[in-house]
Amino acid sequence: MAFDGFFCAALAHELNETITGCRVEKVNYRGSSAELALYGEKTKKYLLLSLSAAANFITVAKEPSLANDIPNAFCLLLRKHLQSAKLVSVSAVEDERIIAFVFDSPDELGHISEKTLYAEIMGRYSNLVITSGGKVLGSLYSGDLVSYKRALMPGLPYELPPRQEKISARAVTYEEFSKLCETDAEKSCEKFLLETFLCFSPLSAYETARIAAGDASLCVKYADPKKLFDAVKRICSAPQNGVFAPTAVYDGENGVEFYFTDITRYGGKEKRAYPTLCELTRSYFALKGARALLKERTSDLASVVSQRIKRLEKKSSAQREELAECAKKDEYRESGELITSNMYRIRPGDAECVCTDWNTGNEVKIKLDPRLSPSANAAKLFKKYRKLKTAEQMLAEQLAESDEEKKYLESVMDSIERCESGDDAEHIKEELVLGGYIRKQNKKQFLKPARPAEYVTPGGFKVRVGRNNIMNDQLTKSAAKDDIWFHVKKFSGSHVILYTEGREPGDEDYTEAARLAAANSSVRGGRNVEVDYTRVRNVRKPAGAKPGYVTYDRYFTAVVDP
Repeated sequence: MAFDGFFCAALAHELNETITGCRVEKVNYRGSSAELALYGEKTKKYLLLSLSAAANFITVAKEPSLANDIPNAFCLLLRKHLQSAKLVSVSAVEDERIIAFVFDSPDELGHISEKTLYAEIMGRYSNLVITSGGKVLGSLYSGDLVSYKRALMPGLPYELPPRQEKISARAVTYEEFSKLCETDAEKSCEKFLLETFLCFSPLSAYETARIAAGDASLCVKYADPKKLFDAVKRICSAPQNGVFAPTAVYDGENGVEFYFTDITRYGGKEKRAYPTLCELTRSYFALKGARALLKERTSDLASVVSQRIKRLEKKSSAQREELAECAKKDEYRESGELITSNMYRIRPGDAECVCTDWNTGNEVKIKLDPRLSPSANAAKLFKKYRKLKTAEQMLAEQLAESDEEKKYLESVMDSIERCESGDDAEHIKEELVLGGYIRKQNKKQFLKPARPAEYVTPGGFKVRVGRNNIMNDQLTKSAAKDDIWFHVKKFSGSHVILYTEGREPGDEDYTEAARLAAANSSVRGGRNVEVDYTRVRNVRKPAGAKPGYVTYDRYFTAVVDP
């Protein structure tokens, strides 16, 4: 990505022109993103700081991007220091991918003090740090006192990240530049700029070298050092001029590159121009940002469910071992019966007795407790038999419950993997809270009503697909008895309802609904997937069953490709 030092400086220049003077109304935080609601004279804007490694950007929008969430400690710290604060200036730290937001912040008594919020846009090393008087008040990610990179803890002076062993392109003179060209004469112009000077990304190095030499791969010794130097100085001064040509390159819907100047590197791919840098970053990262936020929301849910599945597998394994031990119960019963029938041959104090097995006719040795009488030995074996018989029944029930719960959690995991939005993830989280798998949070959250996915078949019939287990139950319960119910055979998946409305669907309608059931299941990547279908009247939900679990009969099976 081209979020380099020059782009940071250009974006800081635009933000300084557009949002300076606004006040902070509210601070929201979710995942790795913070959003400041700003209000000015008859305007309201939202400053989004996304620190996700997959979607690392800053933008300003007219609508909020983050929903209200339970604030973490850092969000509360930002609210404490920035609520009602006035944004005084926005600037880029020289030669760094860091943008500094300076605020005039009032305290409880109304006294104004300066607070600075540093947004360090550095890929997976991104961070947010708030300071006062040059000292750290708090940060999203803290470094300990013995960190070899830098200590980043409350009360310590704020230090910039370790500087790369490169030269500042802004400060270099022509004489110094010429000597560097002679030293690295065998390098290509593009590689020379990228490896020698700060702020350059592969894209900006390529574009600058192409403008200066005509060919970015040309060796430095064949290039005109004066033209190369002038091109470097032009890109250094471009962010302060404020004249930008925000451009992004796309391959289909997937973003390839973006920059604040024109991009010539990717011929044959779609190039889009934007009026502002904020619109560029907002549009470019819309899909990536949504995916990153969705991944953050679902990763915790997937971790909870997968850990519970592992615990159930371990528990089931132990239960099966105990169940195998219970299979020996008949041996104890037969031994007790043999002792009872041969009691006249056993003397007090005997450690064993030899009896004839009625079934095989062979002689069997039975160990005895010499401290007990023959009748007491027989009673002991009968007691063990009854104990194992009871245990066998209970273990069989427990094993069935464990298997049922595992299937349910696998269906939840399948729903998590098929989440398409943050709201989908929140509804699955609510399902896990209701199931007791996640502790209920004290703060009341307002979720949008869950809606199933809707489709229309070639014959004009409506099809609805559940997004989670609770929605599956609601779909099946609310459907008419003559509607058609679809579900992938023997695997986790969504309930799919083909609404007949008193008509009989055609073969294509059945096929499309079956394909949707296969596509919204845990075997969506396979071929020749079996899908069961029947009238809704033949689908029943047992009392006390887990969400999404039903039984059905009088069904047919279709084989389709998702």
